[in-house]
Amino acid sequence: MHASRPSLADIIPVPNNEDYFNMAGVVYELTRGNQRGLYAAAACIYAERYPDRYHPPPRSFLRSHTNALAYGNFNPPRPANYEVQENIHTGEILAAFEENPHTSSRAVAQTVGVSQYTVVNVLQKNLIMPSFTQSSSIKR
Repeated sequence: MHASRPSLADIIPVPNNEDYFNMAGVVYELTRGNQRGLYAAAACIYAERYPDRYHPPPRSFLRSHTNALAYGNFNPPRPANYEVQENIHTGEILAAFEENPHTSSRAVAQTVGVSQYTVVNVLQKNLIMPSFTQSSSIKR
């Protein structure tokens, strides 16, 4: 029996708001004076304070600090048209799968003129699972 491979999220967990808050606190302590650019030192201090957590690279401290200053949030805002593009094509994407449930997300993406990621995202939001069929190219 083969052991299953760990997912990327198991290896490198996604930081949550508490992690970002702690990272910002460490950066704030180091940058109170005119000591900008000490993100590597902030990463070391974070690793010492939180040894049981994932240790983000220095660029994560730089990014979260920059975003907090610029946007008042640790993550930058999404573009205004982010959800709009999906909503415009949702009807076309769902209609394509109603017409032929065995079509591929790649084919629908090319037909509609959006990315395959957008097609899969629309299907997931509408709780539709594309059917998986064995391809003829897999035959041995």
